[in-house]
Amino acid sequence: MGSMSIWHWIIVIAIVLLPFGRGKISDLMGDVAQGIKAFKKGMAEDDTPAKTEPAKPHAPPGLVKLAIDPWGEVYVNGKSRGVSPPIKSLKLAPGKYRIEVRNSSLAPYDQTIEVKSREEVTIRYNFSK
Repeated sequence: MGSMSIWHWIIVIAIVLLPFGRGKISDLMGDVAQGIKAFKKGMAEDDTPAKTEPAKPHAPPGLVKLAIDPWGEVYVNGKSRGVSPPIKSLKLAPGKYRIEVRNSSLAPYDQTIEVKSREEVTIRYNFSK
């Protein structure tokens, strides 16, 4: 009574095969195998350290001094950085920049500058002239 006879196993297999059919069980087992393979592959990828580039030392910024009269909205590479005055200077990383100064309906002032580390560049413009 403690063990199952061959007839018990035949009945269990018949009960499992009737609702699922042979094809569905083999498909299910194939899906399980694919899931296990994907899991193992994912675990192997997680173990490899991420490749990172060594950090480049940041160069100190340069200073762009503004002398705008009477006032102008300052744009750096198309992005507004505020109104001068009261803004008197901008710290920018070394590189080339397009500086545009706008004042209402007057023609804008446009200049391309190169900022170098620890150096100053002055932009002077008078909208009244």
